[in-house]
Amino acid sequence: MKTIKPQCLSLLTRPFEFRQRFYLGVSTLMFIPLGAEPMLLPEQAMWPFIAAELGGDGILEAGIPKLWPEFLVTGKACLSEPRGSCAVRVQLGQRQKVLLVFGDRYWQGEKGSERWTDPVRFQEMPLDWSHAYGGAGYAQNPLGKGHAPAHKQQLQPLPNLQSSKEVLTAPDRPLEVVGFGPVDSTWPQRAALAGTYDQHWLEHDFPGFAQDIDRRFFNLAPLDQHYAEPLRGDESYRLDNLNAQQPRLSGQLPGIASRCFIRRAKSQDRHLSEIALHLRTVWFFPNAARAVLIHQGFVSIDEEDAADVEQIMIGAEWLDRPKTPEHYRTVLDARLDKEKGILLALRDSDLLPEGLSSQAQDQQEAEKRLVGEGLLRRHQRAAAERQIAEARTLVASYGLDPDVHGPSPLPPEPELPDMEHLPEFIAHWEAEAERQKVAALEQQAEQNASLAKLFAELGMDYSVIEAEQSKTPRGPPAFSAAAERQTLEKLRDDCRRQGIDSSDLDNLLADSDRQRLNEEAKQQLQQLYRVGAHHQEPAFLKTDEEGRALRQAVVEAYERGEALAGRDLTGVDLSGLALPGINLRNAFLESSRLDGADLHGAHLQGAVLAHASLRETRLDGAHLYQANLGGASLKGADLSHADLRHVQLTRADLARARLQGARLDDAELTEVHFAATDFSEVRGEQLNFLECDLRGLHLRGAHLRKCNFIKVQVSGVDFSSAVLESSVFLASTGRKCRFHKARLTNLRLVDHCDFSHSDFSHSVLQGANLRGSRLEGCDFSQALLDDADLSECGLTRANLYRVIGRNARLVKADLTHARLVAANLLGAMLSRADLRGADFTGANLFQADLARVHVDPHTGFVDALTTKARTRPRRLEPAA
Repeated sequence: MKTIKPQCLSLLTRPFEFRQRFYLGVSTLMFIPLGAEPMLLPEQAMWPFIAAELGGDGILEAGIPKLWPEFLVTGKACLSEPRGSCAVRVQLGQRQKVLLVFGDRYWQGEKGSERWTDPVRFQEMPLDWSHAYGGAGYAQNPLGKGHAPAHKQQLQPLPNLQSSKEVLTAPDRPLEVVGFGPVDSTWPQRAALAGTYDQHWLEHDFPGFAQDIDRRFFNLAPLDQHYAEPLRGDESYRLDNLNAQQPRLSGQLPGIASRCFIRRAKSQDRHLSEIALHLRTVWFFPNAARAVLIHQGFVSIDEEDAADVEQIMIGAEWLDRPKTPEHYRTVLDARLDKEKGILLALRDSDLLPEGLSSQAQDQQEAEKRLVGEGLLRRHQRAAAERQIAEARTLVASYGLDPDVHGPSPLPPEPELPDMEHLPEFIAHWEAEAERQKVAALEQQAEQNASLAKLFAELGMDYSVIEAEQSKTPRGPPAFSAAAERQTLEKLRDDCRRQGIDSSDLDNLLADSDRQRLNEEAKQQLQQLYRVGAHHQEPAFLKTDEEGRALRQAVVEAYERGEALAGRDLTGVDLSGLALPGINLRNAFLESSRLDGADLHGAHLQGAVLAHASLRETRLDGAHLYQANLGGASLKGADLSHADLRHVQLTRADLARARLQGARLDDAELTEVHFAATDFSEVRGEQLNFLECDLRGLHLRGAHLRKCNFIKVQVSGVDFSSAVLESSVFLASTGRKCRFHKARLTNLRLVDHCDFSHSDFSHSVLQGANLRGSRLEGCDFSQALLDDADLSECGLTRANLYRVIGRNARLVKADLTHARLVAANLLGAMLSRADLRGADFTGANLFQADLARVHVDPHTGFVDALTTKARTRPRRLEPAA
């Protein structure tokens, strides 16, 4: 159920059952200030406040709609100066309640002539049930005081809270239990309304409410705080002696109605239905000048968990200015838009009364505290403005125009919008960015045309310059700290020969910091190249004399046993050479040709082999840790037992490649091409297969722990005896896969995966989560499914012969015509499963949950063990 709501409304939903029908209870909660103009405070401020006021066990709203409105009060009596007693008054609309509040008092004197002591002066007194009449053994209020002497005391206390109509006469005369707070559901005042829960209820109405329940049971407040008539939401209120700053706190409820709409999953033409909401609870927290308004409603549903409700949206509006259903339909459709919906969800005004302030004081204070987070940005801007001003002043000091020859001032910093106007703000700047992009392109075109004209006038061809500028980087970075130093040394020597002062050049050459920085820059550029070479245009293959000389140099170095680590061999042709064990660690081999070469056991850690051709190359046992093979062709290559940990294989071609037993931990496999690729016995952890077609993979015996298969196609792939512990398939298709004897512990199939007609026989799926997947016709015979979740799975005609699924979850699973002969489903949950035509012959269903399963005359339980199985409630036919 997708929820759409403004930030200052809270939504609670609760499915419930009554008289063999399912309903969805809906409650919206508004957090408002008392004694102030109409305002809705944010939901995130409400829940911490409620937790502090009601405590950990307090319940603000149960979610079952009430027939009668009510008000409640949580707080303390407050006095401006200590007194022995006072009256507290709560008035809402036409109903008023007054309680007398006393300081601590005790009965004293002989029996028959008792009188109470003067009350102890107080300034605050809690209005909870522990200060009302009652005590241990007094069912109507076991938390109270006054029913008997306090523990280990001779004096009998009197309650602090007393009805204004009550007259005290003697300690043994019971008093009325009075208060403003919620009455416990186990106390007789409410328990007597709960209805009859007997064998008839167990057989016909369980787990719903009893048919004879008095709906007043769902009201939390004492009876004298209920209303026989509806509350509108604009009633006046008055609270006396309940706020330290305002002895009389008064005002009017904000006059805001709540609206609720739902869209059912199977509705034709995406119909939007409204659930009528009514104000049922006004809960005052006067000590903090706050209140919570709770509007409630309910609607009939088909599924007991409300799975048939796809979307629910709530809003608020002025009582006298209702919005049309079409307005809410438009808002809902806009927020479901895949592109703009996320931003539009920030626009609360669509779902709030016009002109209503939803900025709470608490939120404003929080925003002020967040201002400090922008200090660094403001300091950085100030520093940049100073540098620009200094540069412009320097330019002006030479008599030049700073607007022409100096840096431009920073543009004004845009004023950041509030959340309400953020969508328009982002749309404006997206349009502005596009405008600036178009303007920059037009300006560049004008400059190019002007330069082309100038070059033509000089008899030169500007297209040569354009071609040079348009070139993209190829190969390793050209920067070299050593080459730069050689250039400086040559320039210094030339200056000396010509009698020119070379002291500046001498200083540069003697500057050790500059040399260190140059070397660091070189290392950084090379590291960037190592990890991103596959994103560049491919380097050129060297086929000329230089290439032949480079090939010969490699051969000679290898024959001498010389390492070639770190060498730049970009574009070299080493095809057909036998170079087993060669040391090319960290070498640059982009676009090299290594087809048919023998490199088994080679050391290629950190080497750049992006765009290289390695067809039919022997790399078995090679060390390729952190190598870059992005965009490389490895067709028919032998990488069996190679070390490919942390290797880059993006867009590599692995058709017919053999990687049997290779290590692939944390390898990057985005957009890799697989065709008849042998991944058998591969060992890899935390691999990510993103939108890959893996149908050409052989994964028999592979160990792929904690791997992610995201939107992949694996139909027909052989995973026999593979280990995929804690791996995830997301939105993937794998029809007719083979998982025979595979270890799939904690496997997760997410977002409606389709593995229909696959073979899971003898596999281990302990703790796996396959919820909602398509598994029709699958073979799970003798598989281990303990604690696995197959709820809502399609298992039509699946074979679960002798499966072991203790405590497995098959809630709402479709098991029509499935074979579960001799299955061990001890303690399994099959509630609401479709078992029509299913065969449970000889199955162990001890303590299994078979509530509301769908059976027919063809469902077989011959010789099945059903001892202590839960078979009630029975399935209910959907409402017509």
